[in-house]
Amino acid sequence: MDQSDQATQQCNLLQVAGARAVISPVSTHSDLMAGLNIAAIDPADLDDSVKLEPHACDTASAAYVIFTSGSTGAPKGVAVPHRAVSNFLTSMADKPGFTAEDKILSVTTVSFDIALLELFLPLVVGGQVEIASRDQVVNAFALVDRLAKADVTVMQATPTLWGMLQEAGFKPRAGLKMLAGGEPLPRDLATYLSDSGELWNMYGPTETTIWSSVSHVQNGAPVTIGEPIANTQMYVLDDRDALCAPGVVGELNIGGDGLAIGYHERPDLTAAAFRTVRIAGEIQRLYRTGDLAVRNADGSLTLLGRRDGQVKLRGFRIELGEIEARLRADAAVAKAAVALKTAPSGMDCLVAYVVAAPDETMD
Repeated sequence: MDQSDQATQQCNLLQVAGARAVISPVSTHSDLMAGLNIAAIDPADLDDSVKLEPHACDTASAAYVIFTSGSTGAPKGVAVPHRAVSNFLTSMADKPGFTAEDKILSVTTVSFDIALLELFLPLVVGGQVEIASRDQVVNAFALVDRLAKADVTVMQATPTLWGMLQEAGFKPRAGLKMLAGGEPLPRDLATYLSDSGELWNMYGPTETTIWSSVSHVQNGAPVTIGEPIANTQMYVLDDRDALCAPGVVGELNIGGDGLAIGYHERPDLTAAAFRTVRIAGEIQRLYRTGDLAVRNADGSLTLLGRRDGQVKLRGFRIELGEIEARLRADAAVAKAAVALKTAPSGMDCLVAYVVAAPDETMD
């Protein structure tokens, strides 16, 4: 995607979100922005001359809207309420745990919702956050060198990044709490990290506010997603929305204080994903994750993949249908299919297969 395409997509997202202002480190007074009824504010202008009016809200109103992949070819905005964010941060402070004495190294882009843990959790408990430099984020060796100073007590990353750190010589140490989430945690990586460090496996869709369950990974034990965080319920349901017995595979549904309001300006998508279901005689609002899961004898949950075309790559949730729709929009493409494959290097990647339209030659 070139810069023009990126700018167009950003403007489309701004329109869908109903943004009133944009704060940017670079000028946003471009031809693309000129047609939008949005005030562009450069950080250099943020002084007493800029008046930001207070906005009345309550715990049920949206704290933020974050966009995630959609199967139709257009991203969808998830509106997350203040109460969900507060519940999440309070629960994270308790388990996996974060205190005023802790320091977290933030390595996540703000376009990924898990960055909220890195930026806000230290603030709510009086702890410390250090934002990693760009060189440290893209260079595993530089990040290993930074962690070697041993002053960081918590770091959160995808299993892909933890695997890159392992290849770069990272050695887990006592006193470092490692949070892994955003994609399945491989058993061999879990064994390496938990051998001499404290490892937590995190799970949660954007629609249920970042992480919905946590599991303290014990060396040699099965990798599960553990149990729900505070004020959260997780049910494995069959196709009739009946509870599955332990050991029986079903679809994971999540309820509780972490639920999003829904998809911004998309009541149709909201109604399909957020449903009211009767569980043990009680009507509950649940989010349908699309993840297949099984409840273990000890009450923990194990994920078994997806029931649709959604995949996780380097922590990002991707609808394969979204990419296929964009490919088919090209006049030269008649048919398209996309799959997640493992490259010879061992890294996962997306591969597209296309059939040319009649009288078209593919490059």
